[in-house]
Order: sequence, then structure tokens, then C-alpha cells
Amino acid sequence: MLNKIKDRLQVVFSVLAKPIAYARIDSNLVTVSGLLFGVLALYFHKSYPTMLLLLLIMFLSDGIDGYIARSLNKVTPFGAFLDSTVDRVEDTISLYLLYLYGIASADELVASVTGAFLVSYTRSRAEALGVQMSGVGIAERAERLIITLLILLSYPFSIALSRALFMLLLVLIAITVIQRVLHVHRRLQGR
Repeated sequence: MLNKIKDRLQVVFSVLAKPIAYARIDSNLVTVSGLLFGVLALYFHKSYPTMLLLLLIMFLSDGIDGYIARSLNKVTPFGAFLDSTVDRVEDTISLYLLYLYGIASADELVASVTGAFLVSYTRSRAEALGVQMSGVGIAERAERLIITLLILLSYPFSIALSRALFMLLLVLIAITVIQRVLHVHRRLQGR
């Protein structure tokens, strides 16, 4: 199910990226701008509609920066590094908002941030060892962002639904880390 949503989002991202690439706006600027919108979302968290709009812009910026880099033929190692680094901060921002809205406790915040970082770290470390990780795991970053957005969208209607979705997110993060560890173990055993 999430792959279908993710595929549709990829189409939206490519459409949104075209005019920005046409204007020749640097993808690294889009990456950093997305982070700034995330920081603003935190600052304006007491205004739910403003926070949601700013967070959505952060997510969109995160989704289109790679398309812009590829469109401009400016994919660089630094751009990849910057994007990955900013992604970790944006993950923390979006999960911290769940804490600020009372959807996640402090312990659950720590668990979700740690898990999100482990999902990223396992991929990074595995690829440094020469193990391909694309598509490994039930909740890669795009899926986690979609679920986080659904959690926040459901918040005004039902805190119970938001909490249930958050618990689902925690479980999916844990499963993803386990899937990635097992995948790397199998690949490295085969060498």
C-alpha cells in the first residue's frame, strides 16, 4: 500500500521540481530551505495550521531536492552528504512535533528518533561495506514521513488515532532496522 502512495508522491515531486530546476535554483539551497521551514514549523507549533503548512513545505523540499540536482546534472558527493545530514535533523523535527502535541511521550520520542537514526545508519554503514540497501525495509524514510504526516493530520480529529498511528510507526521502524540487519548479515555471509 505504501509503495503505491510513495510512487504517486514521486510523480508529484518530479512535477514540483521542474519549475525550480528550470529557474536553475541550486538543489542544496532547496535542501537547506526545507530545513529552515522545519525550524519554523517548530517555532510556530502553537498554531497548528501554520505548523502543518510549514512542515508540508519541509517535506516537499526534501522530496524535490534530488530531482532538481539530477535535472541540473549537479549531483555531487557533498549534495548527497548535505541531504542526508539535513534529513536526520528533519526527522528529529517531525518526531519532536509529535512530542510537543502530546502524541508521543519523552521516552517514545527518544525511541522513535533513535530508531529513525538506526534505519539511516544501517543503510549508510551497509553501503560503505558494499551492500546495496535500496528498497530494504518496510518503512524507509518516505514511508516514515508519510505516516508522520498522517499522524499529524489525524491529530485534530482523534488523539487516540494519532497515538495508534504513532505506535504503528514505532513498530515499523523496529521491523525495518531488523530487516536491514538481517539483509546485511545474509549478504556478508555470502562473501
